[in-house]
Amino acid sequence: MADLLKKKWCVLFFICFALVLFQLNIARANDNVEISKRGDFATDDKSFGKNENIYIKIDLQDAEKLQPGDTQLNISIGKIRKKSVKLKVPITIEQPKTEISYKNDIQPLFTQDRAWFDRPVEFASWACIRCHSGDVNNDGEEECPPECHLMNLGTHEGMLAGADGGSEPILGEEFVGAVNFNWHGSELRKRLSDNRMPPGWEFRVDESNRNGPDVSTTNDGNDIQLAGSDFFIKVDSSGNYEYSCCDDPNPNATGLIGTWVDETDAGLDDGNGASYEGDKDVTWSDVAPFFNQTGAWFAGSIACINCHAGDANGDGEETCPNECHLMDLSSAEGIRNGADDGIEPLLGESSVGETNFSWNRSELKSRLRDNRMPPNSPFVIDESNNDGRTVTHPVTGKLVNAVDLIEEWLNAGAPDDSKGAVTKPIPVDGPAPGEGGGSGSGSGSGAARSEDESTKQPLRIFY
Repeated sequence: MADLLKKKWCVLFFICFALVLFQLNIARANDNVEISKRGDFATDDKSFGKNENIYIKIDLQDAEKLQPGDTQLNISIGKIRKKSVKLKVPITIEQPKTEISYKNDIQPLFTQDRAWFDRPVEFASWACIRCHSGDVNNDGEEECPPECHLMNLGTHEGMLAGADGGSEPILGEEFVGAVNFNWHGSELRKRLSDNRMPPGWEFRVDESNRNGPDVSTTNDGNDIQLAGSDFFIKVDSSGNYEYSCCDDPNPNATGLIGTWVDETDAGLDDGNGASYEGDKDVTWSDVAPFFNQTGAWFAGSIACINCHAGDANGDGEETCPNECHLMDLSSAEGIRNGADDGIEPLLGESSVGETNFSWNRSELKSRLRDNRMPPNSPFVIDESNNDGRTVTHPVTGKLVNAVDLIEEWLNAGAPDDSKGAVTKPIPVDGPAPGEGGGSGSGSGSGAARSEDESTKQPLRIFY
């Protein structure tokens, strides 16, 4: 047993010695060779430890002689007990990238768990394809998950095919099939970046709370009066807010606001007899509580005006909270004045000051209804996480946001190098959407490895 342990320690010693010898031999062969334990070569530390990568940078003239692919690095240590000892290490040779790859850089953002954020397992970032895998049953019927909105985010073809059976483009193009992509105006970017308001909404995979709470002009005993309004928020006998969606919803908060926007020109024609759920004269007073009353959207929801009270200091500078986006939701006039100091219209009009209001295309409606994706994205009031996780740009090596990387790919024409490949999500140790709460264990070939499991790290040569 002692001899065996002694032999193992000898082998470890000679492997460490080999790394030093390997470094010296290369350096003698070419003074332009660099070796580092970091990919950015930002350290002079050459004390390699267990399972560490060795990064080798060689002169371009020498690199051009290498062929991309996997090969072996052969290291000759010397002789141990009259036997020659050689070490073979796998090497991956990479040529410089000239463009963003859909397969390697974009597709994983939608097919890998934890691609957008890390949180405790029960709130982890699910792979988008867990809920959006297209028409899996090929029957034209939506079963959610995994066929939510009949949208397939797992393939290049699926993304270009849009949502809702191809009726809704998601990349900002004029229509499904067009290639005039507009990432800033796209529905997908909004869903990846924009927080649903007010913050704190419970995510429901069936979207049953999407229209806000049900409302009525009658009180069944448990309902909550909207201050100054003829309407009540519907509350069941257990004290839970009532929500209804989607094909045949009951009268609800966003429907009431929409009636005010479309039928009264956002308050410019209050008192014209606009009707909603039996109220023959919907006015700003009926909808104002959804912006200035605590608990108007769900139990404990903060009032919108807590963060959106316009330019309270009168200096034209945004101080958030209180002045977020310099948007004033405390009055009808404030809402008509838009956001970002009058630059962005809120009510679907072509520009701030115009009166062609349209609740269906309004930004305010989207922010009140649409869940940010993936579900459970952390709410950060300064919006520092709105563009997703920071990633390394595959071409420049600089740090960029995931949302910006997608935009650059789209601006290049959305090239596809995947050859139709579909990637299954690697599960986290927890339930997928629609599978209930609590914690669990991953299973199958894709289950997450325990922390004590490790894989051999290859040498990587790049130039």
